[in-house]
Amino acid sequence: MATLTLQQCEIYVPPRSMFLDTCVLFAAYCPEDAYHQDAKDFMLQEDPFLVPYVVLGEAWGLLVGSRKRLDCGIRMINELRERPNTQFVPVWTNLLNDSRDLCTKHRIDLVDAFLMCMSSFFMKTLKLKSPIPIATYDTRDFCRCYSALRFGCFDIKERALL
Repeated sequence: MATLTLQQCEIYVPPRSMFLDTCVLFAAYCPEDAYHQDAKDFMLQEDPFLVPYVVLGEAWGLLVGSRKRLDCGIRMINELRERPNTQFVPVWTNLLNDSRDLCTKHRIDLVDAFLMCMSSFFMKTLKLKSPIPIATYDTRDFCRCYSALRFGCFDIKERALL
């Protein structure tokens, strides 16, 4: 068996950054989605977005796997890659463990758990005054976990922080 060492990932986190939830990417790139135009407009803002690879993978699966819209999936990848204020965020072992524990305890979606744990981790590690918000249309899992850890959530429908 061979050992592979990968270069450390450096993530630039500018002020006003937001994590994107899967439902935002799906809505922005699926013309049939009820929030399509709103999500497209939201994605046009200049504020920086942090897109975890797990979110990108889940959005791809919904667009290409479920909806059979390869064109939409390819457009999503191309546009996100070309967007100057977008950073992609990997998953690391401790994050996986913490997210799994959050899922088990609160019976929530794994990707939502990743986002909450990332928001909390970035705040602690970068010594931010407040957590980086997670932009979403579906706040249910996030609302269920506010007592579990400190993270930020931005309800796009209401255009407000929770």
